Amino acid sequence: MNEMLRKNPLWEVQGRPHVRKEEYLSKDFAELEDKLLWPTVWQMACHETEVPKIGDFVTYEIADESIIVVRGNDGQLKAYHNVCPHRGNLLTTGCGSAKEFRCTYHGWRFDLDGSNIYVQDQEDWDGGLCNADLNLHEVKIDTWAGWVWINMDRNAEPLLTFLGDVAERLECFKLHEYKIKWYKTFELACNWKLVIEAFNEGYHVAGTHTSMLNYNEEYTEGKIYGMHSAYWQSATKAPNNPAKIGRSRRRGGVTENDDYRKYLIMFVEDYHNELRAMVTAEQVQAAHEVAAELPATATQMEVLMAWMEKRKVLADKTGVVWPDIGPDHIEQVWHVFANTVFLPTVDGLLWYRSRPIKGNPDRCYYDVYSLERRAPGDTPDFTHDVYPDWRVADPGRILAEDYENLERVQRGMKSSAFRESRLNPVQELCISNFHRVLRDWLKLEQ
Repeated sequence: MNEMLRKNPLWEVQGRPHVRKEEYLSKDFAELEDKLLWPTVWQMACHETEVPKIGDFVTYEIADESIIVVRGNDGQLKAYHNVCPHRGNLLTTGCGSAKEFRCTYHGWRFDLDGSNIYVQDQEDWDGGLCNADLNLHEVKIDTWAGWVWINMDRNAEPLLTFLGDVAERLECFKLHEYKIKWYKTFELACNWKLVIEAFNEGYHVAGTHTSMLNYNEEYTEGKIYGMHSAYWQSATKAPNNPAKIGRSRRRGGVTENDDYRKYLIMFVEDYHNELRAMVTAEQVQAAHEVAAELPATATQMEVLMAWMEKRKVLADKTGVVWPDIGPDHIEQVWHVFANTVFLPTVDGLLWYRSRPIKGNPDRCYYDVYSLERRAPGDTPDFTHDVYPDWRVADPGRILAEDYENLERVQRGMKSSAFRESRLNPVQELCISNFHRVLRDWLKLEQ
């Protein structure tokens, strides 16, 4: 391991967090992550609705590792290393449904519980094969918030222990009631950590998503939850200040005659049309109904409260059970270490995951899920669309702006004039925590 990366003397410069560029560019650092991070950390592998029936499976890939998640014959979820114990052939790719797993090389077969059920010409071994040689190697598995999580370290702490306060804090959202609307994977020309960072701070909104300043306040602050974190909009920098609508106060201000109905419609239509997630069609409908019923002089709080009530009425009509979420649950963006970021609303959920591409710190896979709260028993069909070039996917203006930035940052970091990232100690607090936890996980000096 490069000694400069191990000691990292610039982690704190005059009390401000810095991160050396080599942590994004170095193959040595990526190999350390492959060795010490991915085989030992809890990570989301798929959604429960991707494996609803016996035999349904998903192949989860991270760096050199490949994992099969399957619904077993007993209806329980199982996970195995995706490798035939004979000669190392992969057993599955992608997703599907199977009664058994068959090696396409020499025909060895395995039951859904991982047990070997057939070895071609097994008598050739003259009794020299035991179950430890024949069966698939099991992976630790658990569920939370409707997602299936795996950990390749069989001695890892329980998932709920790993999640800590995050699980308790988000219990009121009933995240397991959200169902996938669409699921896309993009290949990006940047390090996986840059992706996590881009969606783990709101500091970039004023510079990247400038159109949002026409209807929303962009100043943010965050809070650390052990290994994890969350951040939210806070125009007054107060932890309990609710999210704002209206032109950015810090980037131009508002007037006494502002029509908050207009800003609400701008917000919901922009997110619905350009992000295509978090804001549902029902939220758009509710915003227009509020605009038609309230006067132009309605206050921001009156507009927001009326909008929430309308959304609840529409939810009741479709059988959706409205969760009891109070104003003290204002955190809008959550990061679960290491590679998951998500943005929950009362009825919409945007979920991100980034994965490194083995041997290439300049590229990663970026998985994006859009989910909506649905009535019990209502599970829409969806496909998993994969795009080696995100530009042909038409991801919408908001994500396209982020992707353009990420690839420019990866290239720009290679400049001889650039040494390290200088993180905002307030609005990029979650990123600082992410790197502290990562370096601790990799057993590097802080």
